[in-house]
Amino acid sequence: MARVLRGVLTALATLAAILLPEGAQTLQASQPVRKTLPTVEIFLHQDASAAQSPAGENDDDAHQQPHSEHQRQVGRKVREALADVGATFIRVHGVPRGLGPRSFAAATRLFGQVSAQEKASLQVNKQGFTRGFVPLGGESGSHATEVKEAFSMGYAWENATNIQPENGLEGHNLWPSTLSAQHEDRHVLQELFSVFVDATHAFVKSTLVHLPGLEDLAQNCARAETISLLRIFHYFGNASSSYGELGCNESAQCIGSSPHTDWGLLTLILIEDQHALDALHFYSGEEWVRVRPEDQRDKEQDGIKPNDQDEQDTASLTFLLNVGDFLALSSRFAIRSPLHRVALSERERYSFVFFAFPNFDAPVPEHDGVGRDASYDEMRGRVSLLQDQSQPGQKNALLQASTFGELIMRKWAQVQRSKLVEDEPSQNDAPPSDERIVQLLNSSFGKGKNPSVSTLSGGDGDDKIISFDRENGRLIMKFRGSDAMCNGKPGPHAQIQGGFASAMLDAVTAQMVVIYSQLTNTVASLEQKTTFLKPVPPNKDLIGVAKVIKFGRSIAFLEAELRLGSETGTLLVTSSTTISLVKLPSKADKKKASKAKM
Repeated sequence: MARVLRGVLTALATLAAILLPEGAQTLQASQPVRKTLPTVEIFLHQDASAAQSPAGENDDDAHQQPHSEHQRQVGRKVREALADVGATFIRVHGVPRGLGPRSFAAATRLFGQVSAQEKASLQVNKQGFTRGFVPLGGESGSHATEVKEAFSMGYAWENATNIQPENGLEGHNLWPSTLSAQHEDRHVLQELFSVFVDATHAFVKSTLVHLPGLEDLAQNCARAETISLLRIFHYFGNASSSYGELGCNESAQCIGSSPHTDWGLLTLILIEDQHALDALHFYSGEEWVRVRPEDQRDKEQDGIKPNDQDEQDTASLTFLLNVGDFLALSSRFAIRSPLHRVALSERERYSFVFFAFPNFDAPVPEHDGVGRDASYDEMRGRVSLLQDQSQPGQKNALLQASTFGELIMRKWAQVQRSKLVEDEPSQNDAPPSDERIVQLLNSSFGKGKNPSVSTLSGGDGDDKIISFDRENGRLIMKFRGSDAMCNGKPGPHAQIQGGFASAMLDAVTAQMVVIYSQLTNTVASLEQKTTFLKPVPPNKDLIGVAKVIKFGRSIAFLEAELRLGSETGTLLVTSSTTISLVKLPSKADKKKASKAKM
């Protein structure tokens, strides 16, 4: 088993010293004081005007929408809470019944049933595209060790029909083999992601756009869900063996999550119970505070949980919401992005944290002239979103970028320099599973890393590899020719030029070799014999089926066929191919080559 190496994530190691006000730098400070926050009622699947908008007393549209005195009081309290603590609660109605319990059960299985090896093979790419697992102790915002692991997921591109990934923050999720496309837990997590997205949009429309300076915020949220993140955190109890594994003791400080501010627009946290809420602390500028919903303050001693629901009424969820740096900048710090931390827990627990970003092209807020003073510049200098962390231990110049997406890409590139946990190479590491290889290839196609497959398949967002059967040596892929591939003019009798049909069969046989060899070989075609039986129509689903006839050490023989619509559809084209197997460099080979260049 790979051993755990202690270290720090140096890209973030100086946040406590650089960003935290004096008095907030202690990771495990004295007992936080208690503070109550208002709760905003959000109703999904309704027009924003139908929601119980907590409009403030000076709203421009107050004459258009009547608001009750109670709503006005809530509105004032929300504005005060966002200015004081930078957080509030929202109760979201109209969610699928039982979604909360089902989500936490899915999280338990996600971390418990996926092997350490597969988690390591699905680690996040910290250059911007953040999907997959973060290993135990694998990130930290300070010199302390954070005793948690995580899984990051986002927009379900496999279900998208009219949009494609367009930037480095967009791409397919990296699901473990335990969560197939049909698995119930996968559907539950995607359903929860959608609820987070809808709740964010509802809060922006019903609440934030009514605050001064944020009237145009909604336009920066268009398509924002495609780069926003849902991170599932698994915090380990302080009695866990993981503490010793990470070297946590009196001389090596450990924490759940180091003090930090969030980079984006809003952060929404699904509250599991009162215990989880107790572990989250906000810094108010003078002291650390624990927060409670106002409607729970009188019931706290009875152990009431924010998400306890009556069996007959489980169609609402309570989220804790805090402001991100982008939103604080947009408001000229009329509302704050709060410093917060997660304390150690006595028992293990799970947390769902949704990081709502503005869209990739949203301009980074920059206010010159009116409303800008020394106080503004001081606050802006403390925003972690803008901090250049390329040289740990120094307070560097602020980052410059024209759009939020460009800025986040640069931030993730800085974070990548080192990591807290590394896997020691092992000669006994087994190759990835067939399911994992298929997932990797489909993800690479979605990111445009194989242009020929993207061209031959029509470039839609669906998975190109439909299935792989090792026992029978059979691979099925989907293709779709365009009018540009036709002989002559497009029309009802148009047909794809033979070279493109041959290329489809060449592609399916090549991918068969890659998967069949478990990523150890690629191909060089020696001979391909193609037989055309019927015209191949454009703009129709075409199914390529490859079958291994013989797979030797250096040569492989395969047959393939192209059918219309399905694997049992009309047979259009067949081929037989002789392939030279080309050895791919292993990780060890790449490491040796890298060292040789140094």
